[in-house]
Amino acid sequence: MSLIDLYSGYRPFSTDDEIISTVKRSKSFDVKQEDISKASKVQLLETSKQRTYLVSTGKRIYKIVDDRRSDRPKIAWSRKIDMVFDGRELKGNLVPRNESTYDLIIDATPGTTNLVSKNLFANIDFNDAIASLSLERGGDNHNNIRAQ
Repeated sequence: MSLIDLYSGYRPFSTDDEIISTVKRSKSFDVKQEDISKASKVQLLETSKQRTYLVSTGKRIYKIVDDRRSDRPKIAWSRKIDMVFDGRELKGNLVPRNESTYDLIIDATPGTTNLVSKNLFANIDFNDAIASLSLERGGDNHNNIRAQ
């Protein structure tokens, strides 16, 4: 964290576990059907002040926005997994926005634009990364996909 960030009052970005645990604050989270230990995430956006993720519990997909100017990560939306995926296929489109970003338009979230940083997917296929969220999870490890 830079001195400017400290002076500006920005907090550090949340950890992987904090991002995944954010879904428990959702009104839609069902503790009886969703197992946080099986959750996975894909980071969509990275700027100096904000990171955005899709988190899957195997039952629902949650969009989490981690804005350093806010107290904690926020849930932008959540949908049942079958509303977002048809099998392993995303029900939506990735559309170029500018040199550094795409717009991810998901059919289940009409009127909502989900920005995607192109550099996060320079070394991994976007569709493969997103398709991993459609799977039921087993085990205790979080499947965190982020291009290096």
